[in-house]
Amino acid sequence: MRCNIQHAGYDFDKYDDLGDVSYSSFIDIFHNFPWQDEIEIRDAHDGSEPTISIVDEKINKTLWVSVVGDRNKFDYIIGLVEPTEIKTWFGFGKPKIKDWVMAYTTEDIKDVELCFKLFMDFRSDELQKIFKNLPLFLDLPARKI
Repeated sequence: MRCNIQHAGYDFDKYDDLGDVSYSSFIDIFHNFPWQDEIEIRDAHDGSEPTISIVDEKINKTLWVSVVGDRNKFDYIIGLVEPTEIKTWFGFGKPKIKDWVMAYTTEDIKDVELCFKLFMDFRSDELQKIFKNLPLFLDLPARKI
């Protein structure tokens, strides 16, 4: 799976591709990411939020983590982008497949670590169980980049 980083203030279509990573490599990247500094940059500029993503190109899914809050107190946002069947014409039309994002908040770094472990181990059912216990942050069509 590929890892990419979108630093705070980047254009929404810009990111740094770190290539294929293992779970342990992701954990190193995640723990060494300067979240507090990125929050200050985000507050001073327009553009994207600081985000680390793991992309599974084979199944067209992306799990990402970002933050909300300020330098001294922030929560993590964990988001999953995946193809989802959407009903059209109030449920009477032909269904369409759209990339959809659902994101959840947590204060606990262990939740982030566990979600990425489950995602990278292809344990989708267990990942969904974790999401059901976290507060929903957003549920909407994914932005096309």
